[in-house]
Amino acid sequence: MEPLDFEQLDREEWRELGFRYGRNTDKRIWHIYGDKLGLSNLCTIIEEYVSTKENEGLSEHEHLGPYQYFKIVTWSEPKINEQGLFGSLTDLARFGEMFKGKLDNTNANEQFTIDTEYSDISTYKLMVHVMPNGFDPASMNYATWK
Repeated sequence: MEPLDFEQLDREEWRELGFRYGRNTDKRIWHIYGDKLGLSNLCTIIEEYVSTKENEGLSEHEHLGPYQYFKIVTWSEPKINEQGLFGSLTDLARFGEMFKGKLDNTNANEQFTIDTEYSDISTYKLMVHVMPNGFDPASMNYATWK
C-alpha cells in the first residue's frame, strides 16, 4: 500500500473548488484567485447554500477548500471576518449577486474588492484576483498573498 500524497490531494481539492484563497491577517484581507470559470464556482456554492432549507438556522455553515479555513455562515447580520462570509440567506444571496456582477465586469489580470458595500461592520474585505483562462488554483502557494 502506497502512502497518501497529501500535497497531491490538496492540489486536487483546489482544482475541484476552482479557485484558491488565502488570508492576510495583517492587512485583514481574504485574497481569492481564479479564472472567471473557477471564480463562478463561488457563486454556485453560495446559490446552493442559500437554497438549502437546512442552512436557515444561525451558525449553519459550510467550509470551503482543502484546509477549510474560509466558511460561509448563516448569521444575523452580514459581515466578512477572519472566518469568512456571514449573513442571512438573503444577505448571502445578495453577496452572490454582487460577486457575480463584479466578476462579469472584471477582465483577466484585474481585480475587484468587496468591502463595505456588503457590510459596514466587516473586519475583513475580499480581494478577488481574476486570472487568465486556464488558471490552475493548485499552482499558487501561501507566499503569493502574504
